[in-house]
Amino acid sequence: MTHESIQASESQEANRELNRNETDYGIISSVEQNEVINNPENVGFNLTMDQFINPRRLKEISSAQRLIDDVGEESAFDQLSEKYGRPASEIRDVFESSISEETSKLDNFNDYLGTLPDGVSFRVHPFAPMSPFSVENCRHSGEDGDYLYCDPIAIEQMKAVYNKVNSGEKPGDLSVVMNPYDSERGGNLPETQEEIQAYSNMCLKFLEQMGLDPNAGGICLELGNETNVDHSILGSNGEPMFTTEDFADRADPKKYAHMYKQVASAIKANYPNVKVSIAGTAMFDDKYLESVIKEVDNPDLIDKISFHPYR
Repeated sequence: MTHESIQASESQEANRELNRNETDYGIISSVEQNEVINNPENVGFNLTMDQFINPRRLKEISSAQRLIDDVGEESAFDQLSEKYGRPASEIRDVFESSISEETSKLDNFNDYLGTLPDGVSFRVHPFAPMSPFSVENCRHSGEDGDYLYCDPIAIEQMKAVYNKVNSGEKPGDLSVVMNPYDSERGGNLPETQEEIQAYSNMCLKFLEQMGLDPNAGGICLELGNETNVDHSILGSNGEPMFTTEDFADRADPKKYAHMYKQVASAIKANYPNVKVSIAGTAMFDDKYLESVIKEVDNPDLIDKISFHPYR
């Protein structure tokens, strides 16, 4: 083993240990916010469910409110208590706190954007099970069968972000993670042609709802998130893979590439100036990325490669 190899190995181990240490993320967040405000051309914000509404929760709130209107509060919470096997008082608290949280998100979101300069950069990534931009949460049921339609409140939020990014003398960078699955598991990707088509249709519907001209740009769609990691697989220490910073050998790059190629092709055919990105990988997983790029075999379909360094 060469001296350089020993040094590299020691450095990697030190980084792993650093990543395991507890960190004050409040301090990091404050530093990052100041960095964005002072240097918007260099860095950007990650927008999550802290800023974007949760369409699944909104549906549950609406359903509970309809029940209250029909049978009265006391009877409604008794019925919900029986349904979920939780005390009526607890159901009431959750209902009221959910309304408060979702309502405050919109006010806080607008205030938040107002503090930032035009041309700032964002990556929009609400967590998959709650994301307004996932197949599951964009699926609606109508007389003619299932159809896909993103939540209109979330779309209005996205339009505000898009305008903020593309305003000013120098536009920023905007990436939006489009979730093809209902949970963040690397092995849980669309496989059948019907599943892939549904995901592709959602991406196109999102761009249509954004009101973008077919020749418009200023936005990048990131297809999935951390697809190189399968959170259901345990590492050598018996804990979930991601906590050990291992990669899941069974997270199949060919399966992701097959999906990516079809969806990216559809996006480019309809919106040629919209950029498309390979899903952000956990760490810089060069072997996985190399395999995906080789399988896609078309550089015109890959505008960006995203990865998460985790320091």
